[in-house]
This record gives sequence, C-alpha cells and structure tokens, in this order.
Amino acid sequence: MTSFAERGAEVLFVDNLGTRLPRPSDARRVLRRLGGWARTSGSRAPRVGPRIRVDSPVVLPLQHLAPVRALGRRTLVRRVSRRIGPRRPLVVWTYLPMPVIADAARALGADALVYDWADDASEHVLSRSAGQRERIARWEEAMVAGADVVFVASEALLAARGSSNPRTFVIPHGAPRRGLRRSVPRELADLPHPMVGFVGSITQWTDLDLVDRLARERPAWQFVMVGPVKTRVGTLRRRRNVVLTGERPHEEIPAYLSAFDVAIIPYRVTPATTAASPVKLREYLSHGLPVVSVDVPEVRPFVPQVEVASDAAGFLAAIERALAAGRHGSPGGRSDTWDERVDEMIERVSEALGSRS
Repeated sequence: MTSFAERGAEVLFVDNLGTRLPRPSDARRVLRRLGGWARTSGSRAPRVGPRIRVDSPVVLPLQHLAPVRALGRRTLVRRVSRRIGPRRPLVVWTYLPMPVIADAARALGADALVYDWADDASEHVLSRSAGQRERIARWEEAMVAGADVVFVASEALLAARGSSNPRTFVIPHGAPRRGLRRSVPRELADLPHPMVGFVGSITQWTDLDLVDRLARERPAWQFVMVGPVKTRVGTLRRRRNVVLTGERPHEEIPAYLSAFDVAIIPYRVTPATTAASPVKLREYLSHGLPVVSVDVPEVRPFVPQVEVASDAAGFLAAIERALAAGRHGSPGGRSDTWDERVDEMIERVSEALGSRS
C-alpha cells in the first residue's frame, strides 16, 4: 500500500476485520481492536504516511447470519464513505474473503474489487470447527468468483484450490528495496555468533519444538526470533541461547537481518503452510542470507540458496553448511522487489478498469 501511495494513490488502510468469534485467550487482541476503533473514530482517519490513512472499524464476525451481515455492511459503508472522498477510480482491495467486504464494495460504488489471495484462510483460521472452515472456504470461492481481479500469492495455493475467475494472476510476495546494511540492533550487539534468525509472527504454525531442539543441540549458537508471539512458546523463553524480541517496526527489520548469519523458516508442514508463500523468504535472500527451510513448494525454486530439511538433524546439517558458505554476494532466485510486484498489479487492475469503462 505504501508503494501505491508513492505512485499518487490515496490509500485508506482498513485494519483486519476478523473472520471468527473471539475466544477468552483473545482478550488482549479484542482490547487492542477496541482501542484502534476509538483512536480512528474521529471525523478523519489518522494519517500514518504520505497519502495513507488507517481506519479500524469493528464488525461482528458472524457474517453467516443475514441480519449481522446486513448490519456490518451498513456500519462499514457509513464509516468508510466519510473517509474516501470523491476521488475515482475507487478500488477496494482485500485479503479477507468476508462477504461483508464485497457487499460494502458494491454499496460504495467501487470501480474494481481486488482479492489478494495470500493464503488458504479456511486452513489458517484458528478454529476446530469443520463447519466454520467449510464456510470460510465457500466465502473464498465466492470472493474469487466475484472479484474483478484475483492475485494469488503462490502457485501451490492456486493448484490446491483452483480459480473460477479468468482474471486470476499468480504474483508472489516481493522483497523490499535493498539498502545499505544497518548497524546491529543494540539488543543483539553483545550476543555471540553464529546467529540463526527468524522473522515473522510466532504462531501455532511455527514449529517451536523444532527450534527448541536446534537450540538444545547447539548451545553455542544464538537463536533470535523477531516477531509478535501469538502462541505458547514453551521452554524457548528459558533457553539461554534463544532471544524472543517481540514485534519490531518493519523499518528496523533490515538491521536484524544484517546481524544474522543464517535465516530459517521453521514452519510446521500443514495444508495451510504448504499452500503459503513465506513472506520473509525474498527479504532474507535480498540481504544475501543463506536460508534453511522446511520443504514447502514455494521455497523449492530457490534451491540451492535455500536448503530444505525435514527434521532437526537435517536442519542442523544444513545450517552448518550455510555457515561454512557464508552470505551470498547478491540476491538469489527471483529478486523482484515489491515495487516490481506493484507495477505488475497496477497493470492488471488498470486492464480491469479499462474493460469496465
């Protein structure tokens, strides 16, 4: 969205609406969401950058109930319409498949609806209910069918789910512009090397047992995990050679990557992660980092700069080889930046807008 704003678009970034009912363990998340709603409920959404504003509406997640869906549409349309102004074309761009978003796009008179299909939401939802997952899968299919343009983050996701929309394009995640190497963050400055790092949300899809085993087997190595902790981390916090930094601003991430000797992608291999495109993969590579990952389809084209492993023994051996090889002199695999991805996306959306005029 920053790239779109840099090209002259006015961006209203609407925070995640959520796809399921909150549980008791989500209390902090609910409080944060209510706080965001309060902060952004003035006459104008707060500006967070040139031509970028952020809004945090609250919409009930029970979208399968017709009265709730209708209420959500009215609430969302009333709130958003006050903020978008008269500028056209109006493009509604969503990575959530919730029906209320498509309803609101029609009510707002959007010139195009773009579905950014980043992952399999029906597999990612934190729910044990098969019925709820099936419902979200139907929402995804409806969003794919009804969107003017569909961008899919991975070939694996498209192969697994398919698309009924002829305007479906696979556009993987990009890498940020590569700048100068940054100074090592203060919290890492006195830590020993070799340093094995991970950047991303630490969730139930992160194989924490694997990371714990690596840290236990190699006590002389330093493991650093950068990102919000959204699940129980077990014994990791108690290991002397593991640092969990918590969430860090995106602009600080290059400094952490500059400190790492090897980067890892320690996902649990599930239908959700098999169909996903690891967001940080290209950023790791753009910094010349050797990478060791679990074997998921989206990393295979990057071998040998990405080594794949299926268990702790394989990870340890691959990390040792990566440490011996050192950093790469230049980005590996497809080095496309987010700027190049955005250029391609703008071209596809412009084609859709042109076909409707």
